[in-house]
Amino acid sequence: MKLLTLPEVSLTNLDKRFRQSPIANLLFTMVILAMAGLMIFLVVYRDGPKIILLSIPVWLLFGCIQAAACKKSLGPCNWLLAIAPEGIYIKFRSYLNTALPETDKQVIALQFSDIQSVQIVKQTLSCPSSGGKTTTTFMTFLDIHLQNCDISILSEQLCYERSVWNENSAFGGRTKTHDYPVSTVKPNIIRLEWRSPKAFITPGINKAIASFVRQGIPAEPKRRDVIDFTISSGDKKKMEEQILQLAEKGHVIAAIKLARKTYNYDLAEAKKFIDGLLK
Repeated sequence: MKLLTLPEVSLTNLDKRFRQSPIANLLFTMVILAMAGLMIFLVVYRDGPKIILLSIPVWLLFGCIQAAACKKSLGPCNWLLAIAPEGIYIKFRSYLNTALPETDKQVIALQFSDIQSVQIVKQTLSCPSSGGKTTTTFMTFLDIHLQNCDISILSEQLCYERSVWNENSAFGGRTKTHDYPVSTVKPNIIRLEWRSPKAFITPGINKAIASFVRQGIPAEPKRRDVIDFTISSGDKKKMEEQILQLAEKGHVIAAIKLARKTYNYDLAEAKKFIDGLLK
């Protein structure tokens, strides 16, 4: 196992690469901009409620943000997993963080002998939402089980990825991208987010599994997990672990709401608490 900078990774056209789908990003961008257009049409041509005008800037802002993400998904930094003849490369820095220093370690290299098995994990995640409601999210992960490897060095670098700020934001200030496509699961699992509300990796996960199997790496049976963060255990330490899990998976808003519910924080206190956990 080695940590590499992006320039240190040499990929060829023969290497199998898996990345965030640019088409999915484009479709999502078109839907958001279409919604903004619909709002304008209702106000201008159908005498819709003037309050709709207040939502138009919000839709346009989301559209601009998603359009920027769509543009980045077309770039060379948009890949998550590459399978080469000598082993695999996992790019744990999100393709959205192209403004961060290229000299940072952002790729982990593994030989096939480092990998014990691979597994598809289907996860149903329930998180607290506004108004006392519950938000249910369905996600698919690719778990890579390692053997004789210390994943602590990757965990430390992922901690940096979750805490680093982009000082050169196009919006004129400091921003943080809440997109963490790779995580570690103790004691020896690297987890790749394949399908979720913000991830649509192509080609499909079954093709990735098939690529591993062709290299002699066994595939474990598919697993289904149901995680409910809306049930309070009364154990503050366990609740803090759940809040950290949410934040690490990119569910920052849900983590803030759970922190407010657990510790009776106001919004500013909850945000500060989450930022402290991610450092």
